[in-house]
Amino acid sequence: MGKTIKITLITLSTFAVYFILDDLFFKVLRNWINGSVHQFGVSHILTYSLSGVPLLIGSIVMHRWKRSLRSLGLDKTIGKGMLFSLICTLPMLIGYAIVFDFNRNITTDEILVSAVAAGFFEELFFRGFLFGQLYRFSKLGFFPSVVIGALLFASMHLYQSNDAITLAGIFY
Repeated sequence: MGKTIKITLITLSTFAVYFILDDLFFKVLRNWINGSVHQFGVSHILTYSLSGVPLLIGSIVMHRWKRSLRSLGLDKTIGKGMLFSLICTLPMLIGYAIVFDFNRNITTDEILVSAVAAGFFEELFFRGFLFGQLYRFSKLGFFPSVVIGALLFASMHLYQSNDAITLAGIFY
């Protein structure tokens, strides 16, 4: 079996396992963890960490343990990653600060769920794993890798759309 086919099959099948388990058990697992931790944001992050195990296993199968973290983009220091993300999102943060009022009622849970968990894990799962494996380690190329990732990302966020225009925005 060729490398491209092997990487593509392992990536897509592993992602399918993650996708199905996430759909079936994410809320149940989060509520169970929250019963012990009693902190919703932390429970959400722990649940995301556990739901990503199939992707880590897929990465280990494709690249062995030593190179699996590198293949996901997790071989650098967290400080560099945080600085890079701050620099990339600073224009948006400044724009929001100018245009919108500051929400003084925001909670720690909302920050952990909406900013930390959503940002980190969606980037890790969709860009680091799905797009990264297909683009960097197979011969599919950029466009097919992006389209596959965008379609799966949009399908997981269908619940956020009310109409075709909103759905198109999620896809892009």
